[in-house]
Amino acid sequence: MERMEQIEVRKESTVKDFLEVIFRRKWIIVGIVAVALIVVAILSMRQPAVYESTAKVLVKRGETPGVFDRNVRTLNWEEEIASQIEMVKSQVVADKAQELLPRFLPAGRRSERKIDLARLNAGVVTTSNVIWVSYTSEDPVFCGAAVNAVVTAYQQYYTTFRTPPQMEDFFSGEIERLKEELEFWRANKEKVLKQWSIIDIEDQRRSVLSRLDVYQGELDKVVGERMAKEAAIERLEGLKAKDAEG
Repeated sequence: MERMEQIEVRKESTVKDFLEVIFRRKWIIVGIVAVALIVVAILSMRQPAVYESTAKVLVKRGETPGVFDRNVRTLNWEEEIASQIEMVKSQVVADKAQELLPRFLPAGRRSERKIDLARLNAGVVTTSNVIWVSYTSEDPVFCGAAVNAVVTAYQQYYTTFRTPPQMEDFFSGEIERLKEELEFWRANKEKVLKQWSIIDIEDQRRSVLSRLDVYQGELDKVVGERMAKEAAIERLEGLKAKDAEG
């Protein structure tokens, strides 16, 4: 029995073979690339241009805890800057910016566009206290006006939020707050007393004293009437005794 050995022949591809394939199929490759470029160019031309305006704001970190405390309280950098970025992208700032928007539009121009939070973005420049604010829109004029309005609204809100109130406003606010708190607890007290049928000792004492005053007045009136009748009876008896002697 003869043993046959099979010899496996491996053919290795070289760069020359790869280039030959490319040159044989060059028109197909060129056609695919050309079609892709034409499609991308058509899609790009059909899409409207989108503009982006950017502004930068330097944030002064720290806040004064109260009217009587002049020390500045600061948080760590990450927490402070993250809070400011979220403040820029908040609905409160966007609503205020919408009110300020006509101020930054060119004279005689009005826009029905609304500031969209999805088009508003903000971030920080490296590890500094500088925050960048950007807004994208198809209208370049509105885009620039929106960024200016957002930055101005953020500055106003930041100033109002971080500045301690004036002394008169502070005390007026404290008085109103205490009045509201007293009224709240008074209402809760009456609610609990009615719900659990609890007698208020102080109110009960005042009620008893008031009733005692009424009863004392009635008693004094009765005693006065009795004394008047006794005096009348005594006079009548004196007259009767005189008649008997006569």
